[in-house]
This record gives sequence, structure tokens and C-alpha cells, in this order.
Amino acid sequence: MSLIYSNIPELEGTDTEITLANLAQLETDLERLFEKRMAHLCELANAIIKDGGDVDLVKSIILSIRSDGEIDEGRVSNENLDELRKLFLNISFFERMMIFREVFGKMPQRQRTVEGDEAHLLPEAHNRIAYMRNSYNDKAFGFFSGIMDDAKATYPESITDVCESVLNGRCEYCILPIETMRDGRLISFYQAIINYDLKICAEYDLVNTDGAGYTRYALLGRSERSSANFRTSKKNGRFVEITYSDSSISLIEILSVAEYCGLKIDSVDTLVINEISEEKRFCIVFSAENADVESFTAYLATDFPDVVVLGIYGRA
Repeated sequence: MSLIYSNIPELEGTDTEITLANLAQLETDLERLFEKRMAHLCELANAIIKDGGDVDLVKSIILSIRSDGEIDEGRVSNENLDELRKLFLNISFFERMMIFREVFGKMPQRQRTVEGDEAHLLPEAHNRIAYMRNSYNDKAFGFFSGIMDDAKATYPESITDVCESVLNGRCEYCILPIETMRDGRLISFYQAIINYDLKICAEYDLVNTDGAGYTRYALLGRSERSSANFRTSKKNGRFVEITYSDSSISLIEILSVAEYCGLKIDSVDTLVINEISEEKRFCIVFSAENADVESFTAYLATDFPDVVVLGIYGRA
């Protein structure tokens, strides 16, 4: 472990070697100090779980202790203020991520569970899938019906009716095309997904008959957690998709959180959802194999509530 590599035999006896040796000793002191802070952060996580009770109060406590990396100007030299602020800001970020990881890794499932959307479903709606019927959509239904038990289809006559059938609890899921290899993301369908607050539960790529290109279909529901029991193949991975329109949200911080939690960027797009206002939405898909998705989504919900998690899903 080293911040600056100092074991360089060729520098023996030089001023550089002496300075590097002093820095190496300071690194040893820092290691002990940071280990102490890590131990206290673990204690803090346990205290937050105990005092918080439910997940919303836990997130509220974590939000209240967020720091912007400020330091006491009276304790340091003015010429070092700017650099120390940047250093403290980065340290504060990693300590905050450690708190999220510890809290949501240790919190009992009963405290992390938020009431699901099953209560809004009509009795006959379980595993019922709405889509506008045509030969291509039928093939998508054929795939999605194979990853769940006892799937049933219903055929509304418009995209609005397809989405509202899920929103009103008449169907548990619906199917929409969301992307083609030629055209990219299909804006009008993404607009419907966002407007109706639907979540992507699974994706399926229907390859064109000539073998060149594809149409990507999404199975959509009320909750991104709906996919937990699907029989999806893991060969194409697991994904987390987010979207937001606030240009003041720090993309750098979101990407830093994703990297810390083990997510990797799969794609980034800017979508113009409303042609009149030219409102832009940023859409990011992360590959989430072996990633800490729980901490990532908890961080977004706490620090960036305007970021919408569009889905946590597998793709075939």
C-alpha cells in the first residue's frame, strides 16, 4: 500500500530519498488513522440501523450527516485551503459510500423492505401481460411468458391503454419496443415509460429475420424489483438503468458511486423527450454483474431523489 512509491534503490543517498522516506512514515500514520476512522464508520452504520428503524428514516439520518468537505479555515494555512477542500471532499465521498455499504449490507431485510405494488393488482391480473398484438410483439410475449409461471396475455388497442392497464392494476406487466439497432432508443416509447412511471423488469432482443439488426423489447411493471423471481438467463448479464433531466445533477458523482459499487457503463444517451420545450433527459445503462446494486440505488434515492431508476433487469 503506497500513495507515492518510495523504494527506489537508484535514489539512495539523495535528497529525494530522504523526502520520500519522510512521506512513507506519514503514510504509515495515515494507515492507522484511516483504519480507526473505518472502525468508527462501522460503529456509526450500526447506530444508524438501530436508531433509524425503517428504511426511510435510515435514509433521512444518512442525508442529514452529508458533508460538503468543508474544513475549519482557522486550523490550516490559507495557502493550503483549496487543495485541502478538494482532498476532504474526496475522502468524505468514500466515507459516505462506506456508510451506505455498511448500512444496507447489515440492515435486516424486514427493515429494507418497502411495501410492494402487489396490493394494487386485481385478483386476475397476476402475471397478465398487456401488449398491442402483432407478429413481432407476439414473439416478444412468447419469450417473456417463458420466464414466469402461468403468463396470460391481453390486447389493448393503443399504447396509452397498454400502459394504463398496468397503472390501473388490470395487468401486472406490459410489453413495449424500446430500441432498434438502426434507430437507437425509441423516444416515444421511452416517453410513455417515464410518464407512466413504469419500470423495466426484463429485456429481449428480437433479431431481424435476415440476421442483421434487432428490436429490443422491454417487459414493464410497477416495480423494478419485480424481476427477482424471473427465470432469465445470466449469459447476457444484469443491468441497472437510470434517467434524469436535471442538468445540475453531478454526472461525475453518479459515475463515481457506480464505480465504487462495482457497476460499469454499458451505454449513455441524451434523449429529447419533449420537442416543444426541448427537454433533455440523460439515460445511463450500467452493467451490474456482481455489483452492489442495493447500495447504489439507496445512494441515488437519498442524495439524488430526482434520478429515476428505470429498471434492474436481465437481458436475453
